[in-house]
Amino acid sequence: MLVSDLVAIGKLGKLIDEDGYIPFKPGKNFHPDLLGNIFLVFRNNSVRYVTVEEVKKNYRIKIDDSETAQTA
Repeated sequence: MLVSDLVAIGKLGKLIDEDGYIPFKPGKNFHPDLLGNIFLVFRNNSVRYVTVEEVKKNYRIKIDDSETAQTA
């Protein structure tokens, strides 16, 4: 995979709520129907491949990797 294969869909917030959801600011390429497995790219250039378990209204997402969620 090349960097050119990736599409930016938005930006994660910094706080996780009590139910394990992370706030999410959608970008112009965001399509909630297509979320399943995504790559999270962090500011330090590390990358994690995670599964999106659920998207709630007001754009909050829950991922399957709690360690990555804490890092996000």
